[in-house]
Amino acid sequence: MPVPQHIKDTVRISDYSDLELMEVLNQLQNGNGGAKTEDISRRLFGNVTKKSEILKYANTCVTSRMNWMRRFGFVEKPEDTKGVWCLSDVGEQLRSAELPTAFAQRIISSKDADALQLARQMGIRILMTKQNDVAFRAMERQLRYSITQRKRG
Repeated sequence: MPVPQHIKDTVRISDYSDLELMEVLNQLQNGNGGAKTEDISRRLFGNVTKKSEILKYANTCVTSRMNWMRRFGFVEKPEDTKGVWCLSDVGEQLRSAELPTAFAQRIISSKDADALQLARQMGIRILMTKQNDVAFRAMERQLRYSITQRKRG
């Protein structure tokens, strides 16, 4: 489906990391057993009308991305539903994990040379996770997303 001209330079589904999309899904499912594609689209692309070309495009993008995230094990579809998504157990664990504030601050304030060693250690840590394919894929994709965002900015 071609991108409608009036949204080409605005929101894209690639503007969101898997982690951000898992957080959106968590907020929307809110104990309801899942979130509808259209609700996710409206959260990401804005509150657009039901028959809007933007909404159709957004729904296509969200469905495609959720299918990828399902393939990686981050989300799943409740049985007997169409267009409904929920976090998998592993997706919820990844989404809700927290880094202690002091640890995060130390990383942010580290010198560039120290950050290079940190990147090396993170690479080793990611490789150690390869046995848990979902966590491995999540870490790999988050790093790739972060690097891509830096190149865009």
